Amino acid sequence: MSQALKDLYSPALIQSLADEIQIHYAQFDKNGFKNAILMPQNNQHPEGHKTWSSLSLKQRASHITQQLKAFLPDDYAQALHCIIEVAPKFQGMEFYFFPEFVAMFGLEEDFELNMLALGYLTEFSTAEFAVRPFIEQDPARMLAQAMLWTKSENEHHRRLASEGFRPRLPWAHQLKLFKENPRMLLPVLEMLKTDESLYVRKSVANCLNDISKDHPDLVKDLTQKWQRLPKRKKDASVNPNTQWILKHANRTLLKRSDDMALKLFGFDEHEHLKIRAFKAEKQVAIGDFIHFEFSLGSKQALGKLRVEFEITFVKARGKTSSKRFFISELEEIGRKKSFQKRFELAQRTTRKLYPGHHSLSILVNGQVLKTHAFILTEAP
Repeated sequence: MSQALKDLYSPALIQSLADEIQIHYAQFDKNGFKNAILMPQNNQHPEGHKTWSSLSLKQRASHITQQLKAFLPDDYAQALHCIIEVAPKFQGMEFYFFPEFVAMFGLEEDFELNMLALGYLTEFSTAEFAVRPFIEQDPARMLAQAMLWTKSENEHHRRLASEGFRPRLPWAHQLKLFKENPRMLLPVLEMLKTDESLYVRKSVANCLNDISKDHPDLVKDLTQKWQRLPKRKKDASVNPNTQWILKHANRTLLKRSDDMALKLFGFDEHEHLKIRAFKAEKQVAIGDFIHFEFSLGSKQALGKLRVEFEITFVKARGKTSSKRFFISELEEIGRKKSFQKRFELAQRTTRKLYPGHHSLSILVNGQVLKTHAFILTEAP
């Protein structure tokens, strides 16, 4: 069985953390620190009356941060200095409890000190969560700080300027201000649209994809703007880094078969395409795979293709829901292309399967070209 993410915070890690802190802070009570975190099984956690073993990953990280506050110097700047000294020894996202110290206890402290600390600490874990309380406290000042980070030579700083400001950042509370008015973020994203770092480009694309879920027209308009070529430059082309960002930024719109998004990336032609030689089972048991194959044919070059399939599931009480899955994107100069795929119809924690009439559809460039009905039966 794979290790639960929360178990990254193991007794060995806590011991290593305590040992390292004591090197930089001689008065540190490392045994008291460790015991305060890894409470005896029968003791209750002060918040929510939980034992250590029952805490989630986020709860464990928060509890570690609180114990850092309890066992480091009372003076905030001195405590932060200890964290700055220790952090380079602990690299990985799980150590985001270091920047969380700034978010949890630094909101009323010196702003410049906090920003220097977050910029430094994000290099070893991530400060994407820790910046958000500061954004909510003073969005204008934090947007100005984000612009400074976009100009940094350090890719971690540039990513933070995008990732920390995402309206719908996973594992974090949503930033209502930017959900309602994402135009405030565009100057920051504009600075990063040609970034050489894939790490940064992924973040910019994710930020724009967040925006597309609430303001699709804004993202489509921005895509058109960024794709626009200079009129006076011969043989001009869109910067490949920008094009990469835009493609991934529009992934939700493409998955929704948004007509304009499909057109912006050349997936707008489908009338010449035909599905041929389609094969798939007509009956599948829960837990088994449905296998399907087909060919795309045309009297002309197939051209740019975005190929997907969609399963329509029957739910309790006869209702249905659909889920779309990606097969391939390609540009085909030939007039025929074959595809083979299989999909496991297994029970998931996120989706319960019920026996009954289901269907599988093939979509090309956003259009359904074939629908196949099949019966899902109980597992043998």
